[in-house]
Amino acid sequence: MITDLRRLANNIETMLSDARPNSTATRFESDLEDLAAAFVDKFGLKFNKEKPNLSSPLLRWLDFRQRHVDPYPRPVVLSDKFPVANLPDETQKGLQQLIERFEQGADVNPYQGRGLIRKNDTSGEAKHARTDLLFADWGILHFHLTTKPIRPGRFFSEPDDYLAFCLVGGNGVAFLDVLPHPEKLGFANVDLFDTMARNWPEFMDKFKIRGQLLQSGAPLTTVQVSEFREAGVGAFYNFNGTLFRSPGGGVTSASTPRRLTLACDQISALVRTLATLVDDPVGQFRTHSAVTAVANPEFRLGIGSSGLCVVEAISKTDFLLPKAASNTELSWMQRLNNEFAPPWAAEALCPPADLQGNA
Repeated sequence: MITDLRRLANNIETMLSDARPNSTATRFESDLEDLAAAFVDKFGLKFNKEKPNLSSPLLRWLDFRQRHVDPYPRPVVLSDKFPVANLPDETQKGLQQLIERFEQGADVNPYQGRGLIRKNDTSGEAKHARTDLLFADWGILHFHLTTKPIRPGRFFSEPDDYLAFCLVGGNGVAFLDVLPHPEKLGFANVDLFDTMARNWPEFMDKFKIRGQLLQSGAPLTTVQVSEFREAGVGAFYNFNGTLFRSPGGGVTSASTPRRLTLACDQISALVRTLATLVDDPVGQFRTHSAVTAVANPEFRLGIGSSGLCVVEAISKTDFLLPKAASNTELSWMQRLNNEFAPPWAAEALCPPADLQGNA
């Protein structure tokens, strides 16, 4: 009986120990928010913190990071909407220049428009302005087709009367259409969804509702799509009698991207996994020669010019996480590094030969 009670006591102690927050993991998650706040500040992102429950710097940073197009060459494919009839000559030139920028791996982000930085704010009071709802719902980005050069000291191009609507993936860019710059309702134009479904059925197949237990019903109108997005209501989309879920992941009840919530959760989980490795007494972090000389080492997250790193604060020892490699399957450390601190962001925050730690 006494033995059973001791065993029960030991089991309870083990359960309580497992339930206690890991101090390294707690520090790392705090560091993650601080580093995200540093990125938000560095890139000048609108972040007014009007809604306390949406005021995580990580949420704001990842919304920008997911919409930012990493600069490397991508092949371009055109939908059946091309060639677009009756485009002004300057717009046609702007379209060709944008295609070339994608193919050459140049920076196309200045052509996205001011919503990328100055208009959208995940922490804002206005639900319709918390993110790019077109991208959140359908995964489509839009670009201004101006030929005017960007003036020194400015991030954005001049606005244009025409926009190119594109699906930007890791392996290519699909141009859906070129349309006159619409008012707000035009960014819910159901013709864009139909063009995507008609031209790239293999891409859309993974969003198809299997079995179709639901009645397909009449396709949603542009007005309905816009109203659902702003209300934070998910929807299924009917194309030729087949239902699809949102290719961009859809929106939450707060009108923020659903994939953004998932990304925050995934990065937090990866950071906790990293903390577990750091706390391993026989792992590479604790057994490093500079760290073994420290009585009570303190590990934090930091940013170096190559991305995310682990910093032992007392010995000032830096452990750089591996960078993503092209055309290879990423390890979980590479994925964490690339999704939170890609090279273009890390270098902006911490130029080469410098290191920013959270010690």
